[in-house]
Amino acid sequence: MIKPALKWAGGKTAILNEIDKRISRINIKKCKFFDVFAGAGSVSIRFHDKFKSTIINDTNKELYNVYVAIKHEPKRLIDLLIDHETQHNHDYYYETRMMDRLDDYNSLDNVVKAARTIYLNKTCFNGLYRVNSKGYFNVPIGRQKRIKIYDKENILGLSKILKFFDIKNKDFSVVINECKPGDLVYIDPPYDKINANSFVEYNASRFDEFDQERLKNEIDELTRRGVYVIASNSYTDRIAELYKDYIKENDIILVRRSIASKSKSRKPIEEILIDNIDKVNNHANNS
Repeated sequence: MIKPALKWAGGKTAILNEIDKRISRINIKKCKFFDVFAGAGSVSIRFHDKFKSTIINDTNKELYNVYVAIKHEPKRLIDLLIDHETQHNHDYYYETRMMDRLDDYNSLDNVVKAARTIYLNKTCFNGLYRVNSKGYFNVPIGRQKRIKIYDKENILGLSKILKFFDIKNKDFSVVINECKPGDLVYIDPPYDKINANSFVEYNASRFDEFDQERLKNEIDELTRRGVYVIASNSYTDRIAELYKDYIKENDIILVRRSIASKSKSRKPIEEILIDNIDKVNNHANNS
């Protein structure tokens, strides 16, 4: 089974079967699939052969660049990853991490930047992606004694899948405007904070409470347009109130998260996995 090339906070591997149960309730023969907060892409990768076409999107430019590099130049990317793995040590890690502070970073070859992203992701502390307010990657080196930053066959297999994907780097609202009735959108935004001490700000730009409300309004509009939606989020008071017309009893699930947390404190947390499938089907049957 082909796996994502990166570790990513909030990855959906643990709930893929629950997502599959919801997809099975939709006629997907002519359905386009939109993954508008794709992250590492575990959902799109798992269900890539179910849909007529797949559109993946993420606002993280480094992540977008990794997708594009794997899609178009996987062999060259692998060669660069081999070089990173061979040279890895404490000083090399921090020298590589400093690259995005250089004046010419944006002009660097995109495959070089993609290899850097994967290398840092696989060797930093706990697989965490985090940048400061200036957009500079600032996670310390990990504690692992042995590293393995790439799987050649997996990257080549992933490249074959991505050949059939349309890859975007836009705000989610722009991408979902392309949806037609009967299409399916999977929405996995940066999660609402569980409490004041929760850390969800991995990027320089926050996805705050106003964005959560904006997202909910977009889901309402997609429902009115006859577009299927499956959406994930943390189960907080704010999210419970926003989605009170969508949440059903079985939509509240316990998920264990590991990235960016200490092993001793990794306890299951409540999340929601909602959908509008019945709403869309009932509207279609009554119209």
